[in-house]
Amino acid sequence: MASSTPDQKVAGGWFANDIPAGETPQDAKELFSRRIAKVEKAVALEEGDVPIVPMLGALPYSIEGATYKDSMYDYDEASRALVDFYREFQPDATTHTAFTSGKANEIARSKM
Repeated sequence: MASSTPDQKVAGGWFANDIPAGETPQDAKELFSRRIAKVEKAVALEEGDVPIVPMLGALPYSIEGATYKDSMYDYDEASRALVDFYREFQPDATTHTAFTSGKANEIARSKM
C-alpha cells in the first residue's frame, strides 16, 4: 500500500475507504495499513495471515456489564463499551452494525 500524507485517507479497495487517518500516530497508521492489507488479501483469497474479524453482537456491552437492550437507549455508554473492546482486543476488522434505536423500534412496534 502506498504511503499517505496527513490529508489523505488510509485504506484501499472496498474496505474502510472513508476513514481519515491524518491525526493518528505513525505507528498506528502502519498497524492500520497492515490490518487492511491482511483483510483485503483474505477477501481476494490470497496467501497471508488470517485476519481476526469477530461478529460482535452484544459482547462489548456484556463485558461492560450492560445488555444489548441498554445499547439501544444509552449511545454514550454503548460507544464507550465498543471503544474499550476495540482497544483491548484489537480485532483486524469487525462486523458490528452500529447502533439500533430502541425508541424507533418501540414506535414501529418491532418484536425482534
